[in-house]
Amino acid sequence: MFFNGTAAASITSWSATSIVLPVPAGATTGNVVVTVGGGASNGQTFTVTSALNLSGISPSSGNIGTFVTISGSGFGATQGASTVALSGTTVPVASWSNTSIVSSVPSGSVSGPFSVTVNGQTVNSNTFAVTRQSLPGSWLDQDVGQVNGETGSAAYSNGAFTVTGTGSGYSTDGFNFAYQQLSGNGSIIARVVNVQGNGYPQPALMIRQRLLFVSKLDAADACGQHVHRLHFTRWSELDTNWDAGDDHDGDECLHRNRHERA
Repeated sequence: MFFNGTAAASITSWSATSIVLPVPAGATTGNVVVTVGGGASNGQTFTVTSALNLSGISPSSGNIGTFVTISGSGFGATQGASTVALSGTTVPVASWSNTSIVSSVPSGSVSGPFSVTVNGQTVNSNTFAVTRQSLPGSWLDQDVGQVNGETGSAAYSNGAFTVTGTGSGYSTDGFNFAYQQLSGNGSIIARVVNVQGNGYPQPALMIRQRLLFVSKLDAADACGQHVHRLHFTRWSELDTNWDAGDDHDGDECLHRNRHERA
């Protein structure tokens, strides 16, 4: 049996109607021909594809949002129906070629190997370590409300917080919330450096009674690269409500919203 002139090295099984064998090394795209008793069959075209191989990833660790280059061969010129996963969960792809794929680490990712699946064949990388610098002091973060099934996160580095999340926004309680507990009057002073996302991302400064979906809160949009200040003064109504006022350095986006929920 020959693959475009290259003889098969071995036969796995043979019957009157079926032959099973591995594609031999050196085979190229062309006709497959069976020879029996010195007579050759008609040829059937067989396409030899590159073997799928994953040679490495760079970097090998990073935070949420990190772009990772996956190197190898046999990926195919375009992505088509092929997929990339991290720890078994499909991840976004930024670019794709036969030898290189660029993917990103989405919210909720955990450490594990990247895997590339092409035509039902899967290859894996070494472990990619998802890093997350601890929030400072008593800061915590938590998803609040409906977040479209994707877990948000918050990180702190070089004096800046990075908050990542999905959902409908703070006005309808669907977001990731980086917070500290507050007793008595207080102020939040923040500068929004960068806002990214599809649709209309909603960064905001907020105080809320509880972390539950139904909770009294006061908030103000914060957008643009400006310093925003939101001041909270406790008033009586079972000592659970707040009044908020804000000032800023000229950003027209900042405005006050009050939301009271039972």
